[in-house]
Amino acid sequence: MNNLNGLARDANGTNPLVSVVIPTYNDPELLQGAVERTCRQTWQNLDIIVVNDGSSQDRDAELKGLESRDERIRVIESDRNLGVPGALMLGASEATGAYIYLGSTNDPCDDDFIEVSVRALMNYPSAGICFSDPGLVHGWSDSAERFPLFLARKIAFFCPDELAEKLRKSPFHISSHTVLFRSDRLQHIGGERPEFGLYADWFAVFVLALRDGAVYLPRVMAYSRIHDDAYSKREAADAAERIKKASMILHTIKQEFPEILPRLKRSRIASSFGISAVLSFRRNQELSVVIDNQVVLVTILRRVWNILRWVLPPSLQRGLRSAAQQSSLRSRSNL
Repeated sequence: MNNLNGLARDANGTNPLVSVVIPTYNDPELLQGAVERTCRQTWQNLDIIVVNDGSSQDRDAELKGLESRDERIRVIESDRNLGVPGALMLGASEATGAYIYLGSTNDPCDDDFIEVSVRALMNYPSAGICFSDPGLVHGWSDSAERFPLFLARKIAFFCPDELAEKLRKSPFHISSHTVLFRSDRLQHIGGERPEFGLYADWFAVFVLALRDGAVYLPRVMAYSRIHDDAYSKREAADAAERIKKASMILHTIKQEFPEILPRLKRSRIASSFGISAVLSFRRNQELSVVIDNQVVLVTILRRVWNILRWVLPPSLQRGLRSAAQQSSLRSRSNL
C-alpha cells in the first residue's frame, strides 16, 4: 500500500492540527493504552482531549497526571455520566484542530493512521470525511480480522452521488473508528448528536459522506475491539428504542438536510437499521419517501448475510465481497 503513504502535502506545505477525543469512564488501564497509542502516532501535531465522563473520584488524580506526561494532552471533566456520544461531543466542543478523530479507549489503530488519513483529506479538500477498511479484534488477542471493502484498487474520492451508487450496488458500513472528520463540517451538522444514542456516529458519518463525499483508503488501519466490558456497550438498546432513534435520524435529515434525501434513498443505507425499523418506516407516510420496496429487499438480504457471517470463514466472506465489488468495477468501466 505504498501509494497511501506517498501522498503529498497540500500546496502550502501546512502541518494542520488534529484533535483526538478519547472518552473514558472507569477504565484506567484501557485509557493508558489509548493515550500511549495516540502519542505514538507519526502525525505529531495533535490536540489530545481526554474526556472524563463522570468516573469515580478516586480516578481524578490519575487522570490529571496524564497532562504532565505530554503537553498535547488535556483532560476535560464531566460532572455526570453522559454516555459515549455525549462525552465525545463534550470533547469535540473543546477541539481546536482542523481535523478531528472521535476515538475510544478500546479501539487500536496503526501508528500512521492519522497521518495517512490527514494527507488524504488534504489532497481532496471537498471531502467531508476519510475512511478506510475496518478491522476487528476479539478480546485481548493479538490477532486481528481484516475486512477489506474492495471499493477501489487505490485511494479514491467518491463524490456524494458516486458513494450513493457504491452503497446501492453492494451495501457496506463505514465504521466510525476508521473515520477522520473535517472539524468544521462535523460542527456544521451538529456532530454525533447524543440524542441519537447508538446511531449518533451513523448520523455524522453518512450525512457528511452523502453531502460532501468521502475519501476511501483501501487499507485496514483501525480496529474495533470486541469485549464484554467495553464502555460503548452501555449504549445498547432494545428494538423499540433502536427504531425510535433511527426514526429521529430520518426525520432530522428530512428537515435539516433535504438535499441528501435522494441519495439516501438511492443508497438504500437505511437498510442498516434492520428489518423491524424499515418495515415501520415503510408504513409511515412521512418516512416512506426514503423507504421503497428495494430498501426492504436489501434489508432482508443484509439480515441473511449477517446470519451467514456466523458460519462462513472470514476468507470466504472476503472472497465474496471482493467478487461483488470486482463485478461492480467491471460494470462501471464498461459504461
